[in-house]
Amino acid sequence: MIAQNLFGLQFVGEDPLKGEVWQNNVWKFALYEQDDTAQTSPLGVLYVDPFMRPGKTVGSAQFTLRCSKELEDGSRQVPCTALVMSLPPGQVEMSFSMAQTFMHEIGHVFHSLLSRTELQHLSGTRGEVDFVEFPSLLFEHFVTDPQYLEQYAKAEDGSAIPSDFAQATSRQAELFCHMEVAQQLLHAIVDQAANSCTGHSATAVRDTIDATFNKFLYLPASKAAGLDRKTLDLCSPPVLSSFDHLLHYGGTYYCYISCRALANHIWQRSLGRTMWDREFGKRLQKFFHRGSSDQSLSSIMDLVAEEHHHVPL
Repeated sequence: MIAQNLFGLQFVGEDPLKGEVWQNNVWKFALYEQDDTAQTSPLGVLYVDPFMRPGKTVGSAQFTLRCSKELEDGSRQVPCTALVMSLPPGQVEMSFSMAQTFMHEIGHVFHSLLSRTELQHLSGTRGEVDFVEFPSLLFEHFVTDPQYLEQYAKAEDGSAIPSDFAQATSRQAELFCHMEVAQQLLHAIVDQAANSCTGHSATAVRDTIDATFNKFLYLPASKAAGLDRKTLDLCSPPVLSSFDHLLHYGGTYYCYISCRALANHIWQRSLGRTMWDREFGKRLQKFFHRGSSDQSLSSIMDLVAEEHHHVPL
């Protein structure tokens, strides 16, 4: 639905070739232009590995298998990506939270498959992390926005969900969202305090983290973060020399918070205002074409043509 209405594209299910996929229940979809009746060459290939199985540890994630890039003969390498989940075997329904996670990863999928960069290491989500989460957080709105949720969500008996239920479900996603933000900030603060002490004595590291932690102890996310003195005692230069970050997502994915704000801003001024805005879809597709080669704020703000990058955040 998103591929067709927003980009004028279509996903076509295909049978994988022998040895092409890693499990028999992995699905293959090729992405084509909607008017490409011949379907000579796909724009990209998506593999979906949806169900849990023994030994499978991945919850939900998108993995780039082959990047887009310009080849020596002037043709383009077809990008391939995998969407891996762990749904109960045979289950085709998703809870609201699982659907939100699914759509988050679909944002990464489109970013990967629609890249048209010259160099593969700037394709899709490759490159700096500052804005890499913007597309995924933007696509979450296809679940949290009631007008889109009504388009595809069904009740258990297969009937369309009532409008008021869609609105109530969407509002549920906003409950206690401030606690998630507070937790992310706390993780980042503690992580940065720990890494800024590398090379100092273990006592200096602990004292610095303790001071930072106590300063922000009033935050409601402090207990949820699982940070106590016993955890902090693990922070010493030998440990920090073995791991890049004490709290990986909090330390390196600070961009989640800024990208969520940007995604909300862009959605409210585009698809949240006009459903299936084809002109916005064209601008978003060009944004995806650049992969991670343009890491500027203006590239995101230009998605809302009437405002460009002059809007204060």
